[in-house]
Amino acid sequence: MDGQRELHNAYLQAMGITRWVTRQVGEPLDDEPVSEKSAPTPALDWTALENQVAGCTRCALHETRTQTVFGTGNRNADWLIIGEAPGADEDKAGEPFVGRAGMLLNEMLLAAGYQRDDVYIANILKCRPPDNRNPRPDEVQCCQAYLQRQVELLQPRIILAVGKIAAHSL
Repeated sequence: MDGQRELHNAYLQAMGITRWVTRQVGEPLDDEPVSEKSAPTPALDWTALENQVAGCTRCALHETRTQTVFGTGNRNADWLIIGEAPGADEDKAGEPFVGRAGMLLNEMLLAAGYQRDDVYIANILKCRPPDNRNPRPDEVQCCQAYLQRQVELLQPRIILAVGKIAAHSL
């Protein structure tokens, strides 16, 4: 076990992470009925899923979006990168991580030896929250089945959650 801990610490140090806090395991959740808004998406292929997302009205975000931001990249990728929600640039372009965060992500991928086209990029939410506010739990719940189906279709080896909200939503 000490060897694993030392290896873990060496990885963290190599990534520049100076502090690591392990979360406590919470109490098991009660079985709650699945709401209609977060009901599983049937076994749709990529095209059908993208069409379903484009027509989504599960939450109020559809009223203010320019378009949905489904995801982009290599649909056979080993890596899935998940952000929290589209911003103004992403809402205009219809693609995740195209603004300043996208430029930073591209640089980080290059530093790791990858191109943007080598990975698949998606968000927890498929629509932009007004004023780029943080996603609300009910909005996350409404999009959950879409992201779950994307993960099922992609079957990535690595899922990289970018940011606190993305990490906590997975």
